[in-house]
Amino acid sequence: MRLLIASLVFLAALISLFAKWMVWLTISIYLLYTSGISPAIAFPILVLIFIDVAPEFFIRPLLLLAFIRGDIMESLWDLRTPTLRLKSKIKKKKGIKNP
Repeated sequence: MRLLIASLVFLAALISLFAKWMVWLTISIYLLYTSGISPAIAFPILVLIFIDVAPEFFIRPLLLLAFIRGDIMESLWDLRTPTLRLKSKIKKKKGIKNP
C-alpha cells in the first residue's frame, strides 16, 4: 500500500515537470499543421532558450545576487545607524542644529 501511494505521489510530481512541455508540444503540432515545418521546429528551440535556459541560468542568479546585496547593504546601514543617532544626541546637547 505504501509503495502504491509513493508511486502516485511520484507521478503527481512528474506532472508539473512535463506540463509545460505538453503545452509546447501541442503548440508545435498546431504550428506544423498550420504554418509548416520551420515554425514547428523553431518554436520549441526558442522556448527552450528563452523560457527554460535564460531564467534558470541568468535571471535567477541575478535576483539572488540582488537579494544578497540588499541584505548586505541593510546590515551595513544598521551598523551605521546607532552612530548617527549618537552624533545626533551629541549635537542636541551642544545646541548644534542638524542641517
